[in-house]
Amino acid sequence: MLLTLQERFVLLPLLPKEGSFVTLKLIRELQGALAPSEEEIKAFAIVQTDAQVRWDPSLVKDKEVEIGETMTGLMRDTLVRLDEAKSLRLEHMSLYEKFTLPVEG
Repeated sequence: MLLTLQERFVLLPLLPKEGSFVTLKLIRELQGALAPSEEEIKAFAIVQTDAQVRWDPSLVKDKEVEIGETMTGLMRDTLVRLDEAKSLRLEHMSLYEKFTLPVEG
């Protein structure tokens, strides 16, 4: 799935904090894939001050992130629950569309 850097940062806190051993292994793998690499931190000029992370948007490239069927389903369910609870935020919108809407083509 092609994700922007912002989507990757927004998706990280949506990942479940608890689950079965197998699910937690998948979550840990996905966390690693979503987090910026050392090369990306340098290339995109990513800096963190207190709780805020900033980067140079002109330098950022989207990243293809391999998200398996189990994690795709988990993220879809999480986003649908947020929607049903009327707790979606603007930063969730593009992720909601990517995970819940049918792929055209």
